[in-house]
Amino acid sequence: MQTNEYDLVVIGSGPAGQKGAICAAKMRKKVAIIDRRLTMGGVCVHTGTIPSKVMREAVLYLSGLRQRSFYGRGYVVKDRIAMSDLVLRAQAVMTREVDVIKAQLRRNYVTALEGDAHFADPHTIEIVNEEGVQQVRGEKILIACGTRPAHIDGIPVDGKRIFDSDQVHCLEEIPRELIVVGAGIIGLEYASMFAALGVKVTLLDQRPTLLDFVDREIIESLCFQLRQLGAVFRLGEKVVSVGFDEDRDKVFAVLESGKKVRGQALLYTIGRQANSDKLKIEAAALKIFIHQGYHGTSMRDIARASGYSIGNIYNHYKTKEDIYVSLIKCFETRMAEKRSEFMAGLGDVFDPSELERLAWSVHDIVFSMPDYWRLMYIDVVEFRNRHFAGTFHQFARKVEAALGERLQSSTRRGTWSGVDPALAITSIYLQFFNYFLLQKVFNVKEPLGTSDREAISQIIQMMTGGLWHDRPRGKR
Repeated sequence: MQTNEYDLVVIGSGPAGQKGAICAAKMRKKVAIIDRRLTMGGVCVHTGTIPSKVMREAVLYLSGLRQRSFYGRGYVVKDRIAMSDLVLRAQAVMTREVDVIKAQLRRNYVTALEGDAHFADPHTIEIVNEEGVQQVRGEKILIACGTRPAHIDGIPVDGKRIFDSDQVHCLEEIPRELIVVGAGIIGLEYASMFAALGVKVTLLDQRPTLLDFVDREIIESLCFQLRQLGAVFRLGEKVVSVGFDEDRDKVFAVLESGKKVRGQALLYTIGRQANSDKLKIEAAALKIFIHQGYHGTSMRDIARASGYSIGNIYNHYKTKEDIYVSLIKCFETRMAEKRSEFMAGLGDVFDPSELERLAWSVHDIVFSMPDYWRLMYIDVVEFRNRHFAGTFHQFARKVEAALGERLQSSTRRGTWSGVDPALAITSIYLQFFNYFLLQKVFNVKEPLGTSDREAISQIIQMMTGGLWHDRPRGKR
């Protein structure tokens, strides 16, 4: 793993990130800017401002809408406008803009790095890409990672029939009927484009009026022009669910009033949300929890450690406990992988000769994720085991499910001497777990006064003395 030192590390290469990086570079600071692969320039260049404006101009030109007052209502530049006609023009402009941005960064000696970025600590950024993992350290970190379309759980956005504003340019064809959920700036912009192409557009919004911050005369003129193009407005109607009707080969939106609106496709544009939650900034707060304790940590401490303003912290998390729960979730994926490896390593017939291998598997689980177990002890002290309750019960059930017939076979052979095999394995696991936990989490060296290998041997003898008591001595 390679580490580089910079005066400023910028996460995000959109307009804000570019200007911040170049401004610092002109002040003779060593600067690095990070963004995902093939997205230099951010949303502005790739899925937002520039593509949508190029697409709008292409629609206005190819549909002949601007010239109809002179040539007549039936005038068009091209009879059959395809999605490829619009995307081709947008792609050419996007490529040119990316080249301009890269040239500006090079000219100002800003190092451009590609990959997914997240905080390892308050001053260290870990970058993950196809080539591996790289770390960069910055005296200052500028978070300018932009936004993405907001989604709600239960809305099946697939990018084909139900899509958001970032996916418009990936459509294979222009739909004949389009439902637009959300009549904000983005929704109205795309609704007007598709309506100009002859698409039957239905606009749904739970607000009774459009764009409250815009002068009413302008809104009335906009609505008039869209209705002239065939657009239908359903305002004051809240969408409660979205789905796909396979029998009719159409998507539908169910309204709170009980009505159902159908169309060939649905554009979901209820706003945008910050990408900052994807930076795993919780990792920067984790160190504060562990060293100051949960009770001694305030939201302001977390904001200072993570680089957020206190206002942004409250935009993402209502309480300090929400941050704690989010930290647990960050570890859960890795823990699930470790548990799967553990299950796969269990032998066909679980006997004492395999228990040493089990012990070292537990050693790997504890030593590879010490912070996860520190969070567990915070849960015991602060929340009375509210968040980790049932973890080992679930583990026992998974052991039983994973071994299945193998456990029953071992029981029939007399290996388990009348005890519950899954419970026995879980008990042995806990013995090893507690032993290694004392070392890694509480820094107790050699808890039993012996080496790890000797301690493991003693634990095995103690446990197997109860499990295999009916076997002849010396035969295991």
